Amino acid sequence: MRPIRLVYYYGSKTSEGGSRAQKRSYEPLNLFIYNKPKNAVKREHNKTTLQKAEAIRAKRLLEVESAKHGLDDRTKLNPV
Repeated sequence: MRPIRLVYYYGSKTSEGGSRAQKRSYEPLNLFIYNKPKNAVKREHNKTTLQKAEAIRAKRLLEVESAKHGLDDRTKLNPV
């Protein structure tokens, strides 16, 4: 089984020696997929898990873009 995680890429910078350092952070999603699914149950598990991961990725992207433009994130507001 292989874990799924989101990778945030913040660009890179070049050091004085000429080597390039990538600036990244990782968010583990606590989701796992099978490397080589052998039956229909494992294939269906991979399909639904990847759909969940894609939904989480889309939500995080929306949060980043909303914050960039100064919009309130309605999913994080406390109910009254």
